[in-house]
Amino acid sequence: MIRKRKQVLKNQLATIREQRGLGQKQVATLLGHGSPQQLSRYENGTRVPNLRTALKLAQIYNIPIGKMLDEYYEACIREIRKEEKKAGGATIGHPSESIDSLGGERCAFADLLLGEPVDDAAIRIVRTHATDLIRKTAEKLGHI
Repeated sequence: MIRKRKQVLKNQLATIREQRGLGQKQVATLLGHGSPQQLSRYENGTRVPNLRTALKLAQIYNIPIGKMLDEYYEACIREIRKEEKKAGGATIGHPSESIDSLGGERCAFADLLLGEPVDDAAIRIVRTHATDLIRKTAEKLGHI
C-alpha cells in the first residue's frame, strides 16, 4: 500500500511567534488548546488552522492572516485565478485588489491615493494618518 505524502505549506507562524517572544505552550493556551501539539502542526505546515483559530492567531500576533499564512494564502489566490481562467476570465473582484505591493492588507488611506483625482484634502488626510502611525510606532518601540 502506497502512503500519500502530506502536503506541507510553509508559513510564518513559528517565526512570528518567536519574534513576539512567545512560547508554543503560551500561544496554545491563548488559543484554548490543552497542549502545544496542534500549534506545532500549524507551524510546521502539516495543518492549516480553521478560520476561528487563524483569526485568534492574527489577534495574538497582531498581523494580517495573509501575511501569517503566506504560502497557503498564495495557494488560495492561485486557485481563484485558475477558476477565473476556466470561467473565461469573468470575475467579481481580483484577489490582488485587496493587498498592497508588499503583500499586506491595503488600508483605506492608500485607497484615497489610488482614487482619481488625488486632491490636496486627500493628501493631507493621508499625511496626517502616516505621521500618526510613525509616531505611535516610535512610541511602542521606545524611540520617543
